[in-house]
Amino acid sequence: MLGVPYVDSSGVASLVEGLKLSRDLKSRFALYGLSKSAKTVLELTHLLRIFEVHLTEQEALDAPQPPPFGPTVSKVERIT
Repeated sequence: MLGVPYVDSSGVASLVEGLKLSRDLKSRFALYGLSKSAKTVLELTHLLRIFEVHLTEQEALDAPQPPPFGPTVSKVERIT
């Protein structure tokens, strides 16, 4: 998400579809590098708690596997 300055409803729908597909495949789906506005959109839609979110790619790679269908939010509150 590093190059994504803003997420609109189509973007939210695409992220949800990606998450659904990853769950169907029993695969991991993590977001990192959210801009302030993208983070705000996910907060307002109550989706920030659904996605696994990290500040950096390395943090996402190093994070333990979350429980099945269990979202985690890691240090995203530091984004300003």
